[in-house]
Amino acid sequence: MYPYGPMAVVFDFEKMQIKNIYGRFCLESSGSCNIELLKFDSEGVIASYLSKTSTPYLYNNFPMITQNSQQVYAFNGLKSFLFQYDSTNNSWTKFLGFNQIATGFCDNGTMWNSCNVRLRDVFVNAKGIIYFLDDTRIRVIDEESGSIQTIYQP
Repeated sequence: MYPYGPMAVVFDFEKMQIKNIYGRFCLESSGSCNIELLKFDSEGVIASYLSKTSTPYLYNNFPMITQNSQQVYAFNGLKSFLFQYDSTNNSWTKFLGFNQIATGFCDNGTMWNSCNVRLRDVFVNAKGIIYFLDDTRIRVIDEESGSIQTIYQP
């Protein structure tokens, strides 16, 4: 077993310690690499296997992010998409973007699932609100309406 890309860390700010670590790992079997998403506890022990199958679009260069121990996301800046892991059915769901090299722009008020974004970075706060760098704009998905709003534009 060896790491297959960046990891996401959940930090407990009240206790000032690491709570969980999520990571993609290659579990070798019969000479092939099976990519699995693993959750480790604060002692470094595998707490659970979150995904027992290869995860499409989530290769080693796609950062993973998390805001708590319940939600895990992964994004690709080249093709501009964000996926969310669904632990109830052990699958990844496209959450933002069109899974293509983005060249467009969407207006404020566009619904998150209709917006052609150019993802450069993503941040999910403790309340689960998603902020992202869309080319040069800092944007947010409004939690009530589900629409995209720009909060900073140079």
